[in-house]
Amino acid sequence: PFELLQICVDNHCLFYDLDRYGKYPLFLWKLLSDNKTIVVGLGIEQVVKKLEKDYNMKISKWVDLRDKAREMATFGEIANNCSVEKLANKVLGEEWHVNKPSTMEWFNSQYDCLLSDEKVKFGSLEAFLAYRMAIHLLL
Repeated sequence: PFELLQICVDNHCLFYDLDRYGKYPLFLWKLLSDNKTIVVGLGIEQVVKKLEKDYNMKISKWVDLRDKAREMATFGEIANNCSVEKLANKVLGEEWHVNKPSTMEWFNSQYDCLLSDEKVKFGSLEAFLAYRMAIHLLL
């Protein structure tokens, strides 16, 4: 299962630690299943399927940002494994530098409930860039 769900709306990022036992608050289910909410990301189809399988969380509308950028055909070739940073540089036309933490295990142990500053910065920037690209590609 996923350890952490990263959500960004405008300049606000929320990290939600997904419960290992499949429990999550009703507001999260309502947000993600609302047909007015568009969930975006890179490789998002696999995320949507995994959230449905592991958490019975139904996401009604989702868009893969790589696919959307390819559809517009103005950003050049976009590889299937193109990173958030590279896609943001193409789509937003700005240089973004995303420093990925040396280890991508969000939490070091089941008792470690705090994220390092490095992981908070990475996760926030990754979610924020996905949000900014969605605004650019979908509006």
